[in-house]
Amino acid sequence: NDDTMVYALYTEGVRQGGLNRVRGEPMFGNSFDSDIMANHEIGYRSTFANGSGRLNLTAYHMAWEDYQLRAVDPSFVTCPGDTTGDEKIPGVCGQPWQTLVQNLGDAHISGFNVTVDYAPNDSWVFGMNYEIMEAETDTNHDLNDNGEFEITKGLRLPITPAYKASTWTEYNQPTNWFGAERLFVRLQWSFTGDSTNTLQFTDENDPNPQFTNPAYDIGDIRVGIIGEDWQVDLFVNNVTDTRGQYNDSPSPYAWGSAQIAEGRDHSRSFYINRPREYGVRFMKRWGD
Repeated sequence: NDDTMVYALYTEGVRQGGLNRVRGEPMFGNSFDSDIMANHEIGYRSTFANGSGRLNLTAYHMAWEDYQLRAVDPSFVTCPGDTTGDEKIPGVCGQPWQTLVQNLGDAHISGFNVTVDYAPNDSWVFGMNYEIMEAETDTNHDLNDNGEFEITKGLRLPITPAYKASTWTEYNQPTNWFGAERLFVRLQWSFTGDSTNTLQFTDENDPNPQFTNPAYDIGDIRVGIIGEDWQVDLFVNNVTDTRGQYNDSPSPYAWGSAQIAEGRDHSRSFYINRPREYGVRFMKRWGD
């Protein structure tokens, strides 16, 4: 009806395969295949209070088939009994250290999202959204071909937080400042849960350890005036100057063997959000 819509959809996305740059005769193949993401989604869209409020609900399940994973080729280990480092068995041991991409099984990402906003009058708008996700592997995989599963069912997918949320408040009022029609002030805050940096659990003694990217929150403030066909905003992004850690990606070589051989401390690379920013934005519109 005019206030409510329920929908369902199914979509598929395909990421193309490719070639690996290989040295020696590794265990992993010289190429990898496409992986497929099939998305099943059902949603509810609605307004209430004579259009003053909005409630949206979305549930989804994404089935990921033959996911591509960048992994260290297992055949770089030293051959048993080799004391000189000269013995090499193709696809088994003694090969050059290298990382390759392979198709390693199936996984899923399931979640639920709710968005609510409400304007009690012409001046105020309040809103929030919350999303909870489960992102895990669905299959076991023996990387070393030794009868042991290094990748097991139920592992948490990396760089995927268990939840995200945000809230916002906006105030509007008429104004004639500089020929404008409306003045607004908007405060918004976002929250992101923790995540892991790699798929497989390993400790700090491993050349490629798993670390946790901690949860973080970021707030923004925007003040502006809006004319008939223009807008000027003053903004402060990341008000608290938070260093949200998107990912922790230590180089396997820098963290592992190079540090041990050279006697240096381990090093890690952190990918973080932008620091606090102040700015002015001007927009001009043409046409209808």
